[in-house]
Amino acid sequence: MGTEQLDSMLRRDARFLREIWAWFTVGAVVIFLRFFVRIRMVGPKGLKGDDYVMFVTLIMYTICFVMVDLVYRYGTNVDLTADQIKLLNDEEVARLVEGSKFQQVAWYSYTAYLWSMKGTLLFFTDG
Repeated sequence: MGTEQLDSMLRRDARFLREIWAWFTVGAVVIFLRFFVRIRMVGPKGLKGDDYVMFVTLIMYTICFVMVDLVYRYGTNVDLTADQIKLLNDEEVARLVEGSKFQQVAWYSYTAYLWSMKGTLLFFTDG
Protein backbone atom coordinates (compact mmCIF):
# COMPACT_ATOMS: atom_id res chain seq x y z
CA MET A 1 0.00 0.00 0.00
CA GLY A 2 1.43 3.38 -0.97
CA THR A 3 1.24 6.81 0.53
CA GLU A 4 -0.81 8.41 -2.24
CA GLN A 5 -3.53 9.56 0.14
CA LEU A 6 -1.02 11.38 2.33
CA ASP A 7 0.68 12.94 -0.68
CA SER A 8 -2.66 14.27 -1.90
CA MET A 9 -3.40 15.83 1.52
CA LEU A 10 -0.06 17.62 1.80
CA ARG A 11 -0.03 20.94 -0.02
CA ARG A 12 3.32 21.33 -1.69
CA ASP A 13 4.87 23.68 -4.17
CA ALA A 14 7.52 21.95 -6.28
CA ARG A 15 9.46 25.22 -6.55
CA PHE A 16 10.12 25.21 -2.81
CA LEU A 17 12.92 22.64 -2.90
CA ARG A 18 14.66 24.39 -5.78
CA GLU A 19 14.46 27.66 -3.89
CA ILE A 20 15.83 26.37 -0.58
CA TRP A 21 18.73 24.61 -2.29
CA ALA A 22 19.47 27.76 -4.29
CA TRP A 23 19.60 29.72 -1.02
CA PHE A 24 21.78 27.04 0.53
CA THR A 25 24.17 27.25 -2.41
CA VAL A 26 24.42 31.03 -2.11
CA GLY A 27 25.15 30.81 1.62
CA ALA A 28 27.65 27.98 1.24
CA VAL A 29 29.49 29.83 -1.52
CA VAL A 30 29.78 32.90 0.72
CA ILE A 31 31.11 30.79 3.59
CA PHE A 32 33.61 28.99 1.34
CA LEU A 33 34.74 32.32 -0.10
CA ARG A 34 35.30 33.51 3.46
CA PHE A 35 37.49 30.46 4.16
CA PHE A 36 39.35 30.92 0.87
CA VAL A 37 40.11 34.58 1.60
CA ARG A 38 41.13 33.90 5.21
CA ILE A 39 43.48 31.05 4.26
CA ARG A 40 44.95 33.14 1.47
CA MET A 41 45.50 36.11 3.81
CA VAL A 42 46.86 34.36 6.92
CA GLY A 43 47.51 30.77 5.86
CA PRO A 44 46.10 27.67 7.55
CA LYS A 45 48.17 28.24 10.69
CA GLY A 46 46.89 31.80 11.03
CA LEU A 47 43.24 30.85 11.42
CA LYS A 48 41.60 32.05 14.62
CA GLY A 49 38.61 31.12 16.74
CA ASP A 50 36.06 32.77 14.50
CA ASP A 51 37.26 30.70 11.55
CA TYR A 52 36.84 27.45 13.46
CA VAL A 53 33.42 28.41 14.78
CA MET A 54 32.44 29.33 11.23
CA PHE A 55 33.22 25.74 10.23
CA VAL A 56 30.73 24.59 12.90
CA THR A 57 28.30 27.16 11.49
CA LEU A 58 28.66 25.63 8.02
CA ILE A 59 27.88 22.19 9.44
CA MET A 60 24.78 23.46 11.26
CA TYR A 61 23.72 25.41 8.16
CA THR A 62 23.92 22.23 6.10
CA ILE A 63 22.00 20.19 8.67
CA CYS A 64 19.24 22.82 8.70
CA PHE A 65 18.73 22.66 4.97
CA VAL A 66 18.87 18.87 4.82
CA MET A 67 16.24 18.68 7.56
CA VAL A 68 13.97 21.17 5.77
CA ASP A 69 14.25 19.03 2.64
CA LEU A 70 13.34 15.88 4.58
CA VAL A 71 10.45 17.59 6.37
CA TYR A 72 9.11 18.71 3.00
CA ARG A 73 9.34 15.19 1.58
CA TYR A 74 7.92 13.33 4.61
CA GLY A 75 5.37 15.81 5.93
CA THR A 76 4.67 16.35 9.63
CA ASN A 77 1.82 16.03 12.06
CA VAL A 78 1.37 19.83 12.00
CA ASP A 79 0.60 19.71 8.26
CA LEU A 80 -2.71 17.93 8.79
CA THR A 81 -5.74 18.15 11.04
CA ALA A 82 -6.64 15.39 13.50
CA ASP A 83 -9.54 14.34 11.25
CA GLN A 84 -7.22 13.99 8.26
CA ILE A 85 -4.74 11.91 10.26
CA LYS A 86 -7.53 9.48 11.24
CA LEU A 87 -8.02 8.69 7.53
CA LEU A 88 -4.40 7.61 7.03
CA ASN A 89 -3.11 4.05 7.06
CA ASP A 90 -0.29 2.86 9.35
CA GLU A 91 2.41 3.39 6.72
CA GLU A 92 1.35 7.00 6.18
CA VAL A 93 1.20 7.68 9.91
CA ALA A 94 4.70 6.20 10.31
CA ARG A 95 5.89 8.54 7.56
CA LEU A 96 4.39 11.53 9.40
CA VAL A 97 6.09 10.39 12.61
CA GLU A 98 9.46 10.32 10.82
CA GLY A 99 8.77 13.74 9.32
CA SER A 100 7.88 15.11 12.74
CA LYS A 101 11.18 13.82 14.11
CA PHE A 102 12.99 15.59 11.28
CA GLN A 103 11.04 18.74 12.18
CA GLN A 104 12.32 18.54 15.76
CA VAL A 105 15.89 18.16 14.52
CA ALA A 106 15.33 21.12 12.18
CA TRP A 107 14.16 23.34 15.04
CA TYR A 108 17.11 22.50 17.27
CA SER A 109 19.68 22.62 14.51
CA TYR A 110 18.41 26.07 13.51
CA THR A 111 18.89 27.24 17.10
CA ALA A 112 22.40 25.77 17.10
CA TYR A 113 23.06 27.47 13.76
CA LEU A 114 22.04 30.87 15.16
CA TRP A 115 24.19 30.40 18.26
CA SER A 116 27.17 29.34 16.18
CA MET A 117 26.77 32.54 14.14
CA LYS A 118 26.74 34.51 17.39
CA GLY A 119 29.84 32.62 18.52
CA THR A 120 31.59 33.52 15.29
CA LEU A 121 30.84 37.19 15.91
CA LEU A 122 32.05 36.97 19.51
CA PHE A 123 35.39 35.50 18.42
CA PHE A 124 35.63 37.98 15.54
CA THR A 125 35.09 41.05 17.71
CA ASP A 126 37.28 39.71 20.52
CA GLY A 127 40.44 39.72 18.60
